[in-house]
Amino acid sequence: MYIFQQKLKIIKANLKCWNKNTFGNIFQAKRELEEKMAGLQQTMIKDGPNEERLAQESNLQKQWEERLRQEELL
Repeated sequence: MYIFQQKLKIIKANLKCWNKNTFGNIFQAKRELEEKMAGLQQTMIKDGPNEERLAQESNLQKQWEERLRQEELL
């Protein structure tokens, strides 16, 4: 039984490492995306929208929605 417990501890440590490397802190990533979106929206208000900014906004929106989905699953 002791060996089994040790193997579970190793698996747990490996899973934590994998989670951190694969997903990171989803709450922090969501906040960063929100800040980027706000900054981009301010730039579009100031300088006007163009194709590049609209594509960037769409990309950020998709990333943000993915983080929301991950947060909901968590």
